[in-house]
Amino acid sequence: MIINQVITETQILHRADFLAGKVLSYWDKEDFVTIGILNGCMPWLSALRASMFRQMGDSRECIDYDFYATSSYNGETEGGSQLIITQRPSLSLKGMNVLLVDDIADSGRTLNAITDLVYAEEPNEVLISTLLDKPSGRTAPLRQPIAFVGFEVPESFYIGYGLDYGFGMRGLPYVAQLVETE
Repeated sequence: MIINQVITETQILHRADFLAGKVLSYWDKEDFVTIGILNGCMPWLSALRASMFRQMGDSRECIDYDFYATSSYNGETEGGSQLIITQRPSLSLKGMNVLLVDDIADSGRTLNAITDLVYAEEPNEVLISTLLDKPSGRTAPLRQPIAFVGFEVPESFYIGYGLDYGFGMRGLPYVAQLVETE
């Protein structure tokens, strides 16, 4: 296996700053909650939230957050056939503005399923942010476009900054392509 770094930590943090500003401008003075999809969302969600708080100063109340957790991944490079929801947010999303955050939009299965669950809670509005968007991996169209994309990437298998391979390499401080060697 060869690890080929494609997005540096500095690039990720700059993009998080830019998108945090866009989110704050979009909802201006309205409250919103961030809902992450575990486990991969954590570094991207943390970078976005830190950027938001730096930009907000003391001008807003705390932006609350909560999580969905899912399981379908078989530990290699492809997800399993059945998506299982293993954790739901404890926050009520009814009437809330929701920023749904994930590591990657690939097949679209997880984002579509979680988006449906969020809308079932009757929020005011839902916007999506992903660190990576890989349109070539879609097995179905996304039910809702991604409003805040970190980076659009071509077909490949990616690791780092929340993305894992065999439940490892998730903690790399950058995004890399994992290239299998003969």
